[in-house]
Amino acid sequence: MDDYQNNPYEEQQHKPRIRREEIPPTPVTWGILALCVAVFMYANVLRADELYQLELAFDPAHGKTVPGLFIHMFVHDNFLHLLSNGIGLYIVGRWMEIRYGSFRFFLLFYLSALVAGMAQAVHAPGYALVGASGGLFALFAAFVRHYPNVRFYIIFPPIPWPLPAWLLVGLMAMYNAVLWVGADMQISWLQNNLAYMAHLVGLLSGFILSLIMIPPGKEVEQRRVNTGIDFTEPDR
Repeated sequence: MDDYQNNPYEEQQHKPRIRREEIPPTPVTWGILALCVAVFMYANVLRADELYQLELAFDPAHGKTVPGLFIHMFVHDNFLHLLSNGIGLYIVGRWMEIRYGSFRFFLLFYLSALVAGMAQAVHAPGYALVGASGGLFALFAAFVRHYPNVRFYIIFPPIPWPLPAWLLVGLMAMYNAVLWVGADMQISWLQNNLAYMAHLVGLLSGFILSLIMIPPGKEVEQRRVNTGIDFTEPDR
């Protein structure tokens, strides 16, 4: 007993450690990812090029409103589209599900995606809308509200660039605003098929919903997990 007390190495070995199984589960995040992959496999792989014939997209100008309005956030145009949204959901979604709880997290994602989809349809009628980015941008808005200084490493060869969350989300918003201006001014080299209005409205919707769900100054009981973030700190 005396030997153990005098041996710092032994004492360190017996200190409690955070185990991976102590991380709160994030079933909704994984469920959304699984649903996106399943829909992609069905619509883009098994049915080849029939994605838009299956009426899974939201395209009210051509009479494709239901079920597209309610499911377009789980549908993706191609593999790169699915991959980019999937990575974002995997990184930010789990953090926000732990922060907000599964039910509020799903509302934050889904309601924002609905509002963003409708805003895009009003702004740019005649274009079919698919993708989770409206809801994903909402999650980014909530994330940057709580953890503005958490750094994301953006891979830009030859080195990764560490960007704080507030700067990354600010650049995302600025880029989409530039696309909006470019489309309105009919600048050809600024026009593409990105749903910039859905992205911008998703950011705004996510921020507003986050304020409603967790008002400023309210304490939320959550645990420290092995992401290195203290989830017991008060909301900002």
